[in-house]
Amino acid sequence: MRVFDSIIDGAVYAAALLRQAVVWVFDFLMGVLRNIYEKFLEVGLWEKVIFLAIVPAFFAVVLPVARFYAFERWWYINNPLAVYLIAIIIIMVLSLYVRYAALLIGRGVVNLYYLFWIIYLPASGQLARLNPSDPHEIAVGFYLNIAVPVVFAAASALSYLFDTN
Repeated sequence: MRVFDSIIDGAVYAAALLRQAVVWVFDFLMGVLRNIYEKFLEVGLWEKVIFLAIVPAFFAVVLPVARFYAFERWWYINNPLAVYLIAIIIIMVLSLYVRYAALLIGRGVVNLYYLFWIIYLPASGQLARLNPSDPHEIAVGFYLNIAVPVVFAAASALSYLFDTN
């Protein structure tokens, strides 16, 4: 009987530890979300636009940029520059917390540089690298990859010009 009681005591103790760990993680995440929300309320209008543009930026990273039909099915091409868009998103989020003029100008330059490359790849035929006899179609993710850096760059410029935070 003592072995059974020890097993039950150990299971109850493990369940209590697990509960404490879940509560700690939940409290930590709620603190992070509270800090993000407070920072969102604190920044100016154009910084809020940048903050909200992170949602379509996530979809721009995830969605395919082109598709082609081969072997009786559609094949999708992921964004070859998605890693750079992730870095741009990180730069944009960090620039909400750090307010240096060089950083504010730099984030606009980085977005325009990315925009140049995302337009250059399909224009030069390097997006799909298919045989010219196998045409491909541009997918919705490509248009998001153009729209997001435009929004980021425009909001960065307007934030630099008009927000005084």
